[in-house]
Amino acid sequence: MTVNELIEKYNEAKKTNRKYDFSKHIKNTYLPYSRKIAIAKRALRATSFKEVGHFEFYEQDTPIMMLLFTVALIEEYTDIEFEHTDNYSIEYDMLAASGVLEGIIAAIPEKEMDICDGIRKMVKDDFMVNTRSLVSFLETHSQSWQTAIDSLTAQLNGNDLKSLVESLSVK
Repeated sequence: MTVNELIEKYNEAKKTNRKYDFSKHIKNTYLPYSRKIAIAKRALRATSFKEVGHFEFYEQDTPIMMLLFTVALIEEYTDIEFEHTDNYSIEYDMLAASGVLEGIIAAIPEKEMDICDGIRKMVKDDFMVNTRSLVSFLETHSQSWQTAIDSLTAQLNGNDLKSLVESLSVK
């Protein structure tokens, strides 16, 4: 069911003072742990870097990460399909404004939502420690620095190396 179709059905029920049963849209009450991790990693990766030319720079966009994570969970746990995959915020805002988002989230088992949120936080923490800390930077780049130094040393003869070291020395 598309977001538009769901909102229409919800509004029809609301007009006739009927309570809408969001639980009928639940297709999964449990996702495998590995799937939860994959969803969190995909949302994090999609919102952690910015491409400028041929380079990729770190730039965290946490609000969009939460949007992508929430949309992914809705799609995984329910039969609801988002059509505007180039801009999920359009349909997310439609769901939120109509009151449907709250009903859908409440229909997904609370324990599952708590576990997914915990995994999202762990994935983000791991990412920060593994890629953004000084220790990880030094560990990641120490081998490439050693390779560059070895290559430079091999290309220079003894006299060139001595003059290079002297020119770099602090006096």
